[in-house]
Amino acid sequence: MAYPLCVEMKHRKEKMPQWVRDGLAQAEADALPNEIPVYIRHDKGDHWSNDVVMMTGKSFMRILRTVGLQVRWADEEGQDDT
Repeated sequence: MAYPLCVEMKHRKEKMPQWVRDGLAQAEADALPNEIPVYIRHDKGDHWSNDVVMMTGKSFMRILRTVGLQVRWADEEGQDDT
């Protein structure tokens, strides 16, 4: 099956900036149980189409499963965290 996504993942030694973690935490805190938390980084004066949309891996998997794609992380073995 061909997936409608092209995902690029980078493993980094340095930690994610705290402002990103804070934005994701705020989205998580504000989300209702049936909502998927998303954090959008927008540069003032820039067009919305250039924004960067961020979410946790768990949220990303919820979206994929919502549209019917049965995919798993390589290390997810048996976990059902949706």
